[in-house]
Amino acid sequence: MRIARFAGSILLIIFVTVAVSEIFLHIYITNEKYAEEYDYESRFNRYRKSWYGDRFKSNHCSIAEDLITHPHLAFISKPGSGCSIPVNDSGTYGTRNLKSQKEKNEYSILLVGGSVASHMGMLEAENPLEIELNNNYIPPEGKNIFKIYNGSHPAWKMPGTTLMGLMNQNDFDSIIFLDGFNEFVSLFFEKNLWNPSEYIYSVAENTTVADKIGFGGVDRVMADMYSRVPLLKHLRTYNILLKIMITNDQNKNVHYVAYGKGETLESLSVKYVDHVKAIGSFSGSVVFFQPTALIKKKLTAEELKTCGFVCEKDYINYYESFSKLVYSKILKNKIKNFYDLTNIFSEVSEAVYADAAHLKNEKGDIGMELLGKKMALGLSQSLGLKHK
Repeated sequence: MRIARFAGSILLIIFVTVAVSEIFLHIYITNEKYAEEYDYESRFNRYRKSWYGDRFKSNHCSIAEDLITHPHLAFISKPGSGCSIPVNDSGTYGTRNLKSQKEKNEYSILLVGGSVASHMGMLEAENPLEIELNNNYIPPEGKNIFKIYNGSHPAWKMPGTTLMGLMNQNDFDSIIFLDGFNEFVSLFFEKNLWNPSEYIYSVAENTTVADKIGFGGVDRVMADMYSRVPLLKHLRTYNILLKIMITNDQNKNVHYVAYGKGETLESLSVKYVDHVKAIGSFSGSVVFFQPTALIKKKLTAEELKTCGFVCEKDYINYYESFSKLVYSKILKNKIKNFYDLTNIFSEVSEAVYADAAHLKNEKGDIGMELLGKKMALGLSQSLGLKHK
């Protein structure tokens, strides 16, 4: 009886404390500031809108709830599900099934990579690369239309992406890769840069870990926890604690390693070039080294704000060094069908980045369209496509 009373008293104290905190926060924190700084769901939906525009609406679920483990790719989204985003038969975003019978008249292209590639691939008929190819280039003989399938997923990187290409090389006319950034963030850092995916090939056993893998850090794991409890999901007290935890997490001097102790920019560049060499064995393969906010663009005030600490000098220097090491090895090994796209926004004065790597993709944004044009040009050169 005493234990029950004691437990009841503790629960009452917790309830009263949270209730008072909620009232205080409702009074002193405006909705605008709260949504901007403290509410996970609002922040994520703001990014979602930047990435996808109005194409996909939030249904207030956690993306982690749709992730399942995969023996070769670490994780995929559950086929047929989707956190307001359709998922195909292979666990990537979109309605075009990778294993479906291709039309005889289509030149099928599989786009492989991480989240930037996925944001492009999931657009399907609105994909700027597909539009550019069909508007301005003649398909190879016997084909009359280009069609791009999404073989990408947020947080994927080599060697998983290499395996994705290998698993599908006989089902497509061409396989193209848009990558480089996820590989880079897997190195050592003195700040928690989204808790890079050192878990990917060893743990990935449940949705909490999968959420860590895909979107990293304390905020995503905690958000996944409270998204499953409707009451917690709406508490400002919880979100304030979450904000504090994120800040503390980012200020810790934590080192993350993806490929093994002692990894360096040099050793990682060697592995990335090995990945490119392996891809070269795929029919019609082309590799695009993706642009990021860390290099070769004068960022706007808006881009600097959304990029945050990732665009600090140390990280910029790291990425410039990594890209130079990669490109020098590409030239030394005389590797063809590789295109460095890091400079495609060097003359663009307006904002194109939604954060450190992802492109804004709302109506009127030009980043994704320009990326599609540059990739189409590279494909035309590698595949010998003629202009219409």
